[in-house]
This record gives sequence, C-alpha cells and structure tokens, in this order.
Amino acid sequence: MRGSASEFGPFWSALLRRLLRRGLRRISLLITDSPEGLRAAATKVLTASGQRGGVRFIRNARARARKTQRRKVSAAIATAFA
Repeated sequence: MRGSASEFGPFWSALLRRLLRRGLRRISLLITDSPEGLRAAATKVLTASGQRGGVRFIRNARARARKTQRRKVSAAIATAFA
C-alpha cells in the first residue's frame, strides 16, 4: 500500500472513529513505524501521544554513526532506554 499522509489521513481517521463507535475507550500510547497519516489521525481523533518503534530508532541511529562509533552509540541508547 503506497500513498502520502494526505491520502491515508482520512482512511486512518475513519478507522479510528469506527473503533471508537465499537467501544474503544482510549489509547494511551501509539507506537508505529511512522505512517504519518495514522499519527495525525490519532492525535486528532484520540488525542494519543505517539512514539516510533524503538528497534527502528536504534537501527537508524546505528546506520548513521561511523562504523567505529556504532558500539558507543548502541551503549548510549541502551543506557537511555534502561
């Protein structure tokens, strides 16, 4: 499934509204792999806070670090999330 956040924003909003009508009470934390339309809809419809998945965050941080610095980056992230 491909498209922009503006294309899928209405889809996610409608889906979340249907879930609310079916009895969903609240979502305290929404963890995604960054579908922006879902984030925007959750903020608008559910007023939930969002957080990207930790594994993806760690992979992205390590990928951007120099090869010689990757262990230090991993250790710093592990300390931060401990």
